[in-house]
Amino acid sequence: MRCARTLNPAEWQAYEAHLLRLDSEARRLRFGYKIDDRAIRAHVASLVPARDRILAVVEGGRVVAAANIARAAAEPEINTGTVELAFSVDADKRGQGFGRLLFDQALAWSRNRGLRRAALYFLADNHAIRRLASRAGMRVEGRAGEYEAIMALPPATPFSLARELAAERWALWEEQSRRQLPGLLVARPAF
Repeated sequence: MRCARTLNPAEWQAYEAHLLRLDSEARRLRFGYKIDDRAIRAHVASLVPARDRILAVVEGGRVVAAANIARAAAEPEINTGTVELAFSVDADKRGQGFGRLLFDQALAWSRNRGLRRAALYFLADNHAIRRLASRAGMRVEGRAGEYEAIMALPPATPFSLARELAAERWALWEEQSRRQLPGLLVARPAF
């Protein structure tokens, strides 16, 4: 298992490439509807640094799993509202815990910025996200084939701030180490 890190806007093309690699079913589950390459490019082009944060697991310079953290559209510059989360994982990386890793780090990032609620919106047949939300204790409600999961976020603590910083730094170190020493076995921190 690895740590995820924040992509800076100059790296969002790697996020776009990740989304473009998703097959049609994974795209439908990620976005909630069928989406083509042009629409994915438009989605990434519409991301705004003040509203959107992309956390990613990067291997060999490629984004292999990502979380899009977006402040609710009604309040992009206010830090006391709701954050919407969306996840995607490359086909060959599914089932390896990347979703949970991204989910945990996305929640930490959100609470550390004073956001008070996290929301997931997903299709009824997105069983992986539903399991993730249920295991995290989110309140899950369904209607008309779609689900909404909501969770109140606790305030930031010195520990949550330190954990977020450590995870970001570890992900950068791990990525750099693998570039310099391919095949290096890296021990995961116990936090």
